[in-house]
Amino acid sequence: MKKFLRFLLWLAGTAVFLLVTAHFTLRHLLNAPKFKTAALARIERSTGRPASLGRIDYELFPFTLVVRDAALKEKDGGGEFASIRSFSAVVDFRKKEIAALRFERPALRIVQNEDGSYNFSDLIPAAPAKPSGEPTAPTDGPARPPAEPRPKAQPAAQPLLIRWVEVADASFEFVRRDAAGAEAFLLSDLNFNLENFAPDRPLKMHGRTAIGKSSDFQFELFGPPFAEYADRPGAWPATFNARLDVRDFADVRAFLPDGTLPFQSLWATLNVNGALADRLDLLLNVRTSDATDVHPVAAEIGLQAEFSLPPPVAAHLFGGAELPEELNYLRPPCELPPGAITLDDQPQLALMLKHLQAPFALDVPAGAYGNNRLEAGTVRARLQDGTFAVTNAKISAYGGAVEARGHVQLLGCPLTYRLESLTADQLEIGQALAANGLGETLAVSGTLHLEARASGHAVAEPGLDSVVADARARIENLQTVGTGGSLMDQVWLQLDNPLLLQLLPRLQAKVDRAKQAAATAATSRYETATATLALRNRLATLSDARLAMPGYRLDVAGAIRPFDDRLDLSGKVVASPEETAQLTGGKDRSDVLPYENGGLMIPFTVRGALSDPQARPELDFLLKNALAGATSGSGSGTAGELLDGLSKSDRKNVEKGLKILEGFLAP
Repeated sequence: MKKFLRFLLWLAGTAVFLLVTAHFTLRHLLNAPKFKTAALARIERSTGRPASLGRIDYELFPFTLVVRDAALKEKDGGGEFASIRSFSAVVDFRKKEIAALRFERPALRIVQNEDGSYNFSDLIPAAPAKPSGEPTAPTDGPARPPAEPRPKAQPAAQPLLIRWVEVADASFEFVRRDAAGAEAFLLSDLNFNLENFAPDRPLKMHGRTAIGKSSDFQFELFGPPFAEYADRPGAWPATFNARLDVRDFADVRAFLPDGTLPFQSLWATLNVNGALADRLDLLLNVRTSDATDVHPVAAEIGLQAEFSLPPPVAAHLFGGAELPEELNYLRPPCELPPGAITLDDQPQLALMLKHLQAPFALDVPAGAYGNNRLEAGTVRARLQDGTFAVTNAKISAYGGAVEARGHVQLLGCPLTYRLESLTADQLEIGQALAANGLGETLAVSGTLHLEARASGHAVAEPGLDSVVADARARIENLQTVGTGGSLMDQVWLQLDNPLLLQLLPRLQAKVDRAKQAAATAATSRYETATATLALRNRLATLSDARLAMPGYRLDVAGAIRPFDDRLDLSGKVVASPEETAQLTGGKDRSDVLPYENGGLMIPFTVRGALSDPQARPELDFLLKNALAGATSGSGSGTAGELLDGLSKSDRKNVEKGLKILEGFLAP
C-alpha cells in the first residue's frame, strides 16, 4: 500500500513537473524571436503595413491569454495606424464561455487625404466586376418567379456567452487634410462595457468618451435578447439614452464647414425607445450658449417624433425577408427635367419613405442669430406615404409672426415641393434690418404684412427655373431716410423744365426746395405700400405696386429679370386734386397735361441693373402732351399764353419745338 501511495505521489509530481515545464516552454516559444518574426511577417503580407508586437502571455487558472503592445503602422511606416496596449481574454472551459474580454488603450487614427481617399482605402478589397453578359433586373414587366423554398432551419448551437466586455482608455483620431492644412477630431478616454453579451441574453451597454480638449459624450443602450427577434430584427425594442456636452465647438471643428463655429458650447440629450416595426419614440433636447460676435447662434430646441414601419417592410429592409407584393413600391417610369432630383436610384430608401410614418413636433422656446431674437417657434409636421408635410410652422420675431404650411413629395417624378401658404403679420422692418446690421445702409421702417405661395421641383443646382410663386405684400407706416432729398424731391428735380414751370407756377418753389435738400438726409413717409409679385419661368412680374403718401400716390408695374440683373418697370405719380390745384395756381391744365381722377399724372420709368436702378419721369411725354394741347388752341392754354413769361432763350427753344411738333401733328 505504501509503495502504491509513493507511486501515486511520484506520478502526480511528474505530471506537475511536466505541466510546469510545458507551461514555461510554451510561453518561451510564443515570445521567441523566430515565432514573432513569422507572425509579424504574415500580418505584414496581409495588410501591406509594418507591424510590431510586444509579448504574448497566458495563465492557466483561469485560462487567460494576453497580447501586449501590438501596433500596425501606416503604409509608409511613418506613423501608427492602429495600436493596443494590451488585449486579454479569460476563458472558462468548464462553463464553455468567455468570462471576460478586455481591451486596454486601443487606438485608431483615420486620415482623409486632400483627394478624398483614406489611409485605410488600400485595406478594402475592390468589388468584383460584374460580367458584361449578366442580365440586369427589370424595372417593370412581368412579376418575378417565386423564390425557392428555404430549407428548414437546423437546431441552433448553444450561443457563446461573453460575461464581460470592457474597452478602457481607447482613443480615436480623425484627421482631414486639404490645401489649407489639416484639422483633427479626437475621441479620447473612450470607455464602455457590455454585460452578459450573447444573442439569448438582454443587452446592457454603457460608455463615455472625451471629445477634443473639453467636451464629452455619454450613452447607454438596453434591450431584450436578440435571439427573440432573429426573424424580425426591425421589431427589436431598445432604449438608447445619450448626453452630449460640447463645451467648446473647436473640439468638433473638423466636422463643420470651413469657418463655421456657430456655438461656443452646446448641451444635448437624446432618448430613443421602442422598435421601428412597432413604434419608435424619439425625444431630443438641445441648449446652446448665448450668442456672441464670434459665435452668433443661440437656441433652445425640443423635438419629439414617432417612427413606425409595417412589420413586413421592416423585416425586408433589416433582415432580408421576402417583401409581400402588395407592399412593394414601383413608380411608373417618367421623363425627368434636366438636373431634377429623384430617388429612383435608391430603391431601398424609396421603399422606406413610402411606408414610414412619423409625426414630428419641434418647439423652440427661444433662439438668436446675432442680434436676431426669436421669441418662440413651433413646427408640426408628418411623414406619410412618401410625403413630408408641414401642417403648421409658426415663428414669432420682430414684433410679429410668420406662419407657413407646405409639403415635399419625396417620391415624385421628380421630387417636388409646394409652399401652400406663407403669411407674415406685423413684422417690424426696422427691427429686422437693424438686427442684421443694415439699419444705417437701409434706413427703412414700417410694419410688413405678407401672403405668399410657391411650388417647384428639386434640382441638383439651386435655381428659379421651375419655381412658380405668387406674393402679395403690404407695408403700413412706411418710412425711408436717404440722401438726395425725399422721393418727391427727386421727382421735382426731374421736372425742372421751362415749359412745365410756366404751366405749373408752384413747381419752381418745389424745385428750389428739392435742390436745397439734395445734399441732406430727408425722410419720406408713406401711408401704405402694396405690391403683387408673380414668378414664372425665371421672370418676376410686378403688378399693383402702389405707394400712398400725403397728396400723392405712386403706381409701378413691369418685369424684374433676376437672372439677367435687369429691371424694366413703368409707373406714374398721381397728385391729388388739391395738390394739383396748388401746382397750377388754381387753373385747370387738363387740356395740356395728363390728368387722372382730377389730379396731375406724371409718368416715369425704372430701368437698369437691379443693383443700380435708374428712375426717370417721362419728360418727353409731358412736353409732347403740353405742346399738342397748346397748338390745338382748345381750353385755356394756347401757344401764345404758354410762351408768355418765358425767357428769350427758353422761348426760342420752345418755338422750335412747336414747329417740329406742328409738323408731326399735321394731317
